[in-house]
Amino acid sequence: MSTLNNVLENSGLWFPIDLGADPTIGGMIATNTGGTRFIRYGDVRRHVLGLEVVLYDGTILNFMDQVRKNNTGFDAKQLFIGTSGQFGIVSRAVLEVHPLPHNAATALIVPSSTAGALDILLHLEECFGPQLTSFEGISETALAVVFSEVPQLRNPFLNEPLPPYALLVEVSSWNKDGGNGINVEDELSREIERAFEEGKIENAFTQDAINLWSIRHHISDSLKRKGKVIALDVSVPRDRLMQFREEACAQVQRLADFVMIADFGHLGDGGIHFNMIWPHDVPYDAEQVERLRTTVYDVVASHGGSFSAEHGVGPFNAHFYDRYVPAGKREIERLIARAIGFLENDKP
Repeated sequence: MSTLNNVLENSGLWFPIDLGADPTIGGMIATNTGGTRFIRYGDVRRHVLGLEVVLYDGTILNFMDQVRKNNTGFDAKQLFIGTSGQFGIVSRAVLEVHPLPHNAATALIVPSSTAGALDILLHLEECFGPQLTSFEGISETALAVVFSEVPQLRNPFLNEPLPPYALLVEVSSWNKDGGNGINVEDELSREIERAFEEGKIENAFTQDAINLWSIRHHISDSLKRKGKVIALDVSVPRDRLMQFREEACAQVQRLADFVMIADFGHLGDGGIHFNMIWPHDVPYDAEQVERLRTTVYDVVASHGGSFSAEHGVGPFNAHFYDRYVPAGKREIERLIARAIGFLENDKP
């Protein structure tokens, strides 16, 4: 991905799927990746115009459209987006890219209550519309780990306790004048001040955007130093996200109170990286880990969510696919796979 964006940058463009990692384009298509700017740009599927794919018998299929509208029948390329290579391997792609923003303002916001994070999201969506390009949530534990493991990062909370929850917000403009003469930094500061007055915000930091984004992007690697990371990538309707967090954390602590929960994620689209860290000094128990994963996924399902928001369904998650995906949907996928020669029996 970085190679593509390095080339595009010379023309003032980018492929706007922003991740802490640097995956291949084919892998991103296979898993239909989202990322930190999903709220503005959507997922990879939204940006795929055409594909070339190789089936498992060696057949090469060419769906290399370069048009945004094509209703000449079934859009076959969709079979290969977000299906984890189940039907074939992506070999080439035609992607829609976007202009780089000319200006952006970033803030790390502490909501007055964790439950009030959604109110701040709705407030900023009403104020900025599509200019709101990111709305991320970071738990206190995730903040504590990243600051302890990456000392070169500047901790904006240096002289005060870490908050129970923080929001990383970005507002962007694509006009050279900031958007009809509007300065997005001034506008974001003004709306933060208004939210302060309304009691929605307890604290906010608007300086050093590079450091603020570095905090977010260093979380995953930092967690690995604390123990074995049981990484769950889930989604629920965003108005239920905080209730899900509360219930899932309580269930995990009930089963294994020594497990550290360090969640963060994409509040703007209802996605959350629900990370459980099994400490290095506790003997690893695979059966207990399986119980923890199932317990969290059951809570996700109870809120109408997905156990795989971005990571797809591979062998590691196959049994959860059978547990949570409706039988009718599973059967349709089997019929399609059988039709293109991938299945030799009734198993996916």
